[in-house]
Amino acid sequence: MAQGGAGVGDALASGLLTVVKIGIFHWLMTNYAQLATAAFDTFLTWGVSVGGDFSRATFTSPSAIVNRGFRSAVLLKDHIDRLSGGLGALAHGFQILCYWVDYYLIVIAFWLVGLHLVMTIIEYHLAVLVGAVLIPWGLFRPLAFFGESALGVGSRPAATRVCSRNAVTTLPQVPSSRHWAK
Repeated sequence: MAQGGAGVGDALASGLLTVVKIGIFHWLMTNYAQLATAAFDTFLTWGVSVGGDFSRATFTSPSAIVNRGFRSAVLLKDHIDRLSGGLGALAHGFQILCYWVDYYLIVIAFWLVGLHLVMTIIEYHLAVLVGAVLIPWGLFRPLAFFGESALGVGSRPAATRVCSRNAVTTLPQVPSSRHWAK
């Protein structure tokens, strides 16, 4: 009579482990939306821990970033308007052109940061959506690689927030237009 290597205890342990896995995945999928929101808030908190007045509301509203760019560039616009008065446009033509280029570079840079924020938020929510479909496949060992691909999306929002906070809090410290030489 041939005897197998596994006994009744091993079979029960394997069955119990499968039941525990199913229970954990059921709990995970039941609370997935709350866990994803908590994870996103945690990544935002990590990003703001560097310092500054960059709030969650600013991060989730990229138009506030673009608006901050226009407010930062208005100093150049005021200076250009002062230089352009009368015959100043002829005397300072090249300088005015350089200031206009700088003005548009600042506005475009903030617009790109806002666009990057939009893409980061969309990417995170798409990863959460894909995770809702792929994570249950991690229950079975041969298909676990499907579930693993949906778990590595956390560091991008934190890094984006750090970069955005640096731009938003640094540029308002630029001297006002009254300090510029005429």
